Amino acid sequence: MATLPFNEGIVEFFVDFRSNTYSTPFTIFFRFLTFMGSSTGYFLLVLLLFWTYKKSFAFRVAVLMVISALINLGLKETIRNPRPFVEDGTYKDKWGLSSQSAIEETAQSYSTPSGHAQSAGTFYSYLDQRLSAKWTKIIYYSLIVLIGFSRVYLGVHYLEDVILGWLLGIGVTYVFMKYVEDKLPEHYKETSNNIIISLFAVTLALSLLVGYFDQWGQGAQDLTTFSGLFFGLVLGIKLEEHYIDFDARSKSFGNGIARYILGLTVSFIVLFGLDILFGFIAADESLLGFILRYIRYMSFIISATVIVPYLFVKIGLAETKS
Repeated sequence: MATLPFNEGIVEFFVDFRSNTYSTPFTIFFRFLTFMGSSTGYFLLVLLLFWTYKKSFAFRVAVLMVISALINLGLKETIRNPRPFVEDGTYKDKWGLSSQSAIEETAQSYSTPSGHAQSAGTFYSYLDQRLSAKWTKIIYYSLIVLIGFSRVYLGVHYLEDVILGWLLGIGVTYVFMKYVEDKLPEHYKETSNNIIISLFAVTLALSLLVGYFDQWGQGAQDLTTFSGLFFGLVLGIKLEEHYIDFDARSKSFGNGIARYILGLTVSFIVLFGLDILFGFIAADESLLGFILRYIRYMSFIISATVIVPYLFVKIGLAETKS
C-alpha cells in the first residue's frame, strides 16, 4: 500500500461544508448521483436499453462497461492507494455516504482511480458518440462531471482520482469503439457452445484464483460480480435470440414503462432472493461464497435477458421478430 501525495485540502473543504445545515440538499443530490454512478445504476440504464430500445446496442454498452470496470479494478489493486481519511481512521466521521454499511464497504476498496468517474466517462462518452444530439451532449458531459465530483464532495476520493478516472473512461471508450466494437458478433445465437463453456470456465476460475490470493477480499468480490454479470449476459442474449427474439423497441411510452417495471421486479426478485438464500449457505468471504456470488449475478442477468423477454411476449408487452 502506497499513499500518493494527493491534495486532501479539497476533500477537507467539503467535509466542513457538509457540517452546515444548508448543505443537506446538496448532500442528498450528490448521494443520488453517486448511486446512479454505481454499477447498479448503470445496469438499470443498460436494462432499460435492452428492454425498450435495441438489444445489440445494450449488449455493446454492457460489454464496454464491464471492460472499463475490470480495468479500474486492476488499477486499484495495483496502485493500492488508500482512500481519504482511511489511514488515520477518521473516515467514518468524514465521509458523507448514506449508510454505515456503505461506508464500511467503500473503506475496503482503494481510491485510485475513481471507479465512478471512470464509469461515467465511459458510459456517457459512448452515448455521446452513438446517441447524440445537440441538447444531449450537454446532459452527457454534465453527468460525467457531476458524478465524478460527487465522490470528492462525499469525501471518498481525491480530486486527482476523479480526473484520472475521467481520462481513463473516455480513453477506454475510444479504444473500444476503434478496435473492439466492430468485432462483436451481430447474431449471438451463432456463438458456439464450446465458446460458452470456455467463457464460463475462464471467468469462474479467474474469480476464484484472484479470490484465493486476495484472501476473498472486496476487490476479488467485485471481480466475481463482474465475471458473473458478463457470462450471464453472453449466455442470456444467446438464449434469448435463439428461443425468443423479442422486438425490443417499445410500442409507446406507457408500454416502455410497463416493461421496465415488470423487468426490474422480476430481475431484482431473483437477485435479492438468491442473496438471502445464499446468505444462509456460506459467507461472502469464502470459496463457496464466491461461487454463489458468481451464480447470483449470472442468474440475475439471465433472468433479465431471458425470463423477462419471455414474459413480455406472453402477456402482450412485446412481439417476436419472426
